Amino acid sequence: MSGTESLATGERLFHIMAENILDGLAIIEGDRVVYVNSRLCEITGYSRDELMNLDNFSIIAPELRQNFKRDFGRHDLSRMSEEKEFEVRKKDGTRVIIHNRHSHLLDESGTKILYHFEIITDITDRKQAEENLVALNLELEKRVEERTAALKETNEQLRGRERELEAQAKSLEDLNAALRVLLQKGEHDKNELEEGTVLNVQELVLPYLDRLLQQCSDYGQREALKVIRSNLVDIVAPFVRSLSLDCSRLTHKEIQIANFIKQGMTSKERASLLHVSERTVTTHRDNIRKKIGLKSHKVNLRTHLIAMR
Repeated sequence: MSGTESLATGERLFHIMAENILDGLAIIEGDRVVYVNSRLCEITGYSRDELMNLDNFSIIAPELRQNFKRDFGRHDLSRMSEEKEFEVRKKDGTRVIIHNRHSHLLDESGTKILYHFEIITDITDRKQAEENLVALNLELEKRVEERTAALKETNEQLRGRERELEAQAKSLEDLNAALRVLLQKGEHDKNELEEGTVLNVQELVLPYLDRLLQQCSDYGQREALKVIRSNLVDIVAPFVRSLSLDCSRLTHKEIQIANFIKQGMTSKERASLLHVSERTVTTHRDNIRKKIGLKSHKVNLRTHLIAMR
C-alpha cells in the first residue's frame, strides 16, 4: 500500500471514529475551525458549514468569551491537555453547559502548536440533575429543620404539660391530705359528740327519771315518764353501739357512779345522792375497775376515768 493510500485509509478511519463517538469534536488550526463532527452540530444547533465558518468563540456565553479570547492560544506547551466546564449558546439561543477537554499537537521541534483538539460533552442534563439534587437536599434540610423545630416545640409543650400535671398531682395530694385530716377530725368530733350525748343522758338524765318514777304515785305521770325514758333510750341507742367497749359494758348505775368519781365525790356522798349504802357504791366501783381492766393494777380510778373522757 502506497503512502497516499495509507493516508486515505487513515482519514476514513478517523472520520468513522469521529462520527460515531458520543462527544462533540472540533479541530482548530490557529484561529480557524478545520473539522467538526455531527455530534458537535447536535450540541450547538449549527450545521457543519456554519461551524466551519463561525468564529470559534461565538458560541461561548458572552460573559465568558473575553476570558477565553485572552487564554486561547497561550497554552503551556508542556501541558498537553486541560479540562473546563462552561456555558455555550446554541443557534436558537438556548444555553448549554459543556465539559470541554482540550489537547494540542506540537510540531516536530515541540515549540509550536499545530492543532487544537476540543472534545465537548453536553452535561446540561447532569448539571440540572445536580442542581435539582442540591435543591432537593436543601429542601430536605429545611423540612428536617422545620420538623426538628416542631418536635422541639412539641416536646417543650409536653414537658410544660408534664410539669402542670405534676403540680396538679401535688396539689391534689396536699388537698387529699387536708381532707383526710378534716375527715379524721370530723370523725373524732362525731365520736366525742356521740359519747358525750350517751354519757350525759345515762348519767344526768336517766337516773333522775328513774328517781321520779320511784317517787311518782300518779299513774298518768308515771306512764308519761316511762314514755320519755323509752324515747331517750331509743335516741341514744345508735350512739351506744359505736362507743368503746369499756364504756358500753357499764350499766346505767355504774356510769352514774363513774361520773361521781370523776367529779371527786366521796363514797358517802355518792351513796347519799343515790340513796344506797356505801357498800353498794363500793361494789359498783369494784365492778367498774374490773370492766375497764384495772382490777389487778394499782391505778387511780378517778385519774383513769378522766383520761378516758
